[in-house]
Amino acid sequence: NAKLDLLGQIIVAPAYGKRTQAYIPKLGRIYRTTKEGANYSQRLSSFLDMLEQEHAPDFIFFDSRAGIDDTAAVALTQLQADINFIFAINTAQTWDSYRLLFTHWRRNLTLLTMEEPWSLRESLRVVSALTPQESSAPGYLDDYSGNAYDCFKEIYDNDELGMGDGFAPSQDQAAAPHHPLVIGVTDDLRAFEPLKKPSQVTDSLNLAAFSRFLEGAEQMLGVESNE
Repeated sequence: NAKLDLLGQIIVAPAYGKRTQAYIPKLGRIYRTTKEGANYSQRLSSFLDMLEQEHAPDFIFFDSRAGIDDTAAVALTQLQADINFIFAINTAQTWDSYRLLFTHWRRNLTLLTMEEPWSLRESLRVVSALTPQESSAPGYLDDYSGNAYDCFKEIYDNDELGMGDGFAPSQDQAAAPHHPLVIGVTDDLRAFEPLKKPSQVTDSLNLAAFSRFLEGAEQMLGVESNE
């Protein structure tokens, strides 16, 4: 209807099977190479291409499994997404995990330094998830930003690694991969069940939790705000 056309649509493609709603067997099948020789990443890319052709969406968001795993690896390195949002909280184990990943990538300089038609490094953007209020955790975001920069330096250009000096954003560069987009945490989100309690979805909650993230994401995606 006209109202729906004005607001737009969100189409969700669930990971489980339509008939059986079985997730594990479906995941197992997509891992198999087809008779034509298409591997996991190629099959996943073909699936996304099919969705684009059928629905002509403005954007496709692919939510990979949490953690550093094969699905996330394919999503980051093979799908050539315009933006790869990577989520992190400010803990030592989080930064250690990303540093291990970046160190592994650094061994493949072709992957890291490729500029045309797509750059892995420049597609990345860290997201500060569950960011506490400044009043309850003074200095949290400043500390987060410093740790993010120290971690991302692993994949920025430096002479010691022979990677040249083409991509080395400064610590305070707002558009750099290490500069965090922020999702706030509020008490209302700790027992959040919007399907059962739709009244929980309020403008004040959305603004408190997601306004800073959405503002940055809209700029990156070239979306004009409706406000």
